[in-house]
Amino acid sequence: MLADHLHAKPEQTAHELLSDREFSVLRCIAEGKSLAQIAEDTHLSVKTISTYRGRLCLKLVVQNNVELARYALEHGLVG
Repeated sequence: MLADHLHAKPEQTAHELLSDREFSVLRCIAEGKSLAQIAEDTHLSVKTISTYRGRLCLKLVVQNNVELARYALEHGLVG
């Protein structure tokens, strides 16, 4: 992940480096869905969704769901 960050093009934003699944989880969190709801919708376990949430926090340099949602809103990732 650090290597990806160091080799990223300067004009890329952090969310452009997310996997499709990470991006999907970010949008769901920003829409106010709980991890359990996201897990049910995606047919994945809550633990798996929690892992994605942790990766999102690391990649986007945020601490919690509120900051994830704020990031998504500030970058126009949710409607």
